[in-house]
Amino acid sequence: MVDENQKVNPLLSEFDTVPPFDLIQVKHYQPAFDKAMEDHKREIEAIVTNTEAPTFANTMEPLFNSGELLNEISLIFYSQVSACGSDEMLKVQGVIDPKMAAHSDSIRLDDRLFSRIKTVYENREKENLNAEQLYLLENQYKAFVRNGANLDAEQKKTLSEINQELATLEAKFGENLLAEN
Repeated sequence: MVDENQKVNPLLSEFDTVPPFDLIQVKHYQPAFDKAMEDHKREIEAIVTNTEAPTFANTMEPLFNSGELLNEISLIFYSQVSACGSDEMLKVQGVIDPKMAAHSDSIRLDDRLFSRIKTVYENREKENLNAEQLYLLENQYKAFVRNGANLDAEQKKTLSEINQELATLEAKFGENLLAEN
């Protein structure tokens, strides 16, 4: 069954290697981001509600593979903004950036997800991981810690507010810089 959004939004349609730039309009980005973030949240929820003991296979692998649509749309959007950032695109960026910051925080600051990652990290020697898996696990664990996963609830709330404000300010700075050039 084809979602109604996919019929009208080329960003949500399958394409080979090159996005259909001739069909993409500015109005397509925000709904595409919203759908991609929803999908990503569902993928993360499936990881954190898994009742099996956390392992690399049931925690890290699905985490690494999650958010593919969001990554794809982000690559398209941000390359278009930097290449031909119209006022209209910059306004969309001003809306999307804080949403993306909040989305990222909802993942990086999720106690349930970090608990699973931490368990895998603490049991990494028992997992018989190859060098690549170990590298990915260690870097993902460190990234979560560096992004606030060990903070208490109040500190996480403050961090999230700061991240959203920074995202808003960065988008505004980019808009101002482009306007000056």
